[in-house]
Amino acid sequence: MFASKIARVATIGAAAAVMVGLSASPSLALEPGEDFATLANKTISISEGSLKFIDDGDIFEICDNQADGKPIRGALFYNSYWNADGYVRVKTFEDGGDAGCDRAGYNIGNSGSYSMVICPGFYPTRPFVTGIDGCTDSGEFNE
Repeated sequence: MFASKIARVATIGAAAAVMVGLSASPSLALEPGEDFATLANKTISISEGSLKFIDDGDIFEICDNQADGKPIRGALFYNSYWNADGYVRVKTFEDGGDAGCDRAGYNIGNSGSYSMVICPGFYPTRPFVTGIDGCTDSGEFNE
């Protein structure tokens, strides 16, 4: 009987600790209309446009904000946890000259890290370029 009281008190204490931890964590705060999948979405922007990763479906959306005849270009770089090759460009994106944004799918896995890059008018060749030639990057991310 004494052991069951101790077990009950321990269970209540553990549950209270979890609730305090969850309520104190700002990374778990959801806004109205959000779910946990939307928290994994990433958007990077420069004045000419934006590149967004949509976690639900592994979709990339690139948008040209200016009707200046110049495209906006982006790339996705991948660094495998299993190879020592470093970051490799695995996908490119482009939008310009038409209305709306362009979308493309690419399966983001869990066996490495990724970096999105967007540049005005040219394809990026490196994964980390924020502040160089008008480009910006997302930093490392994964699902």
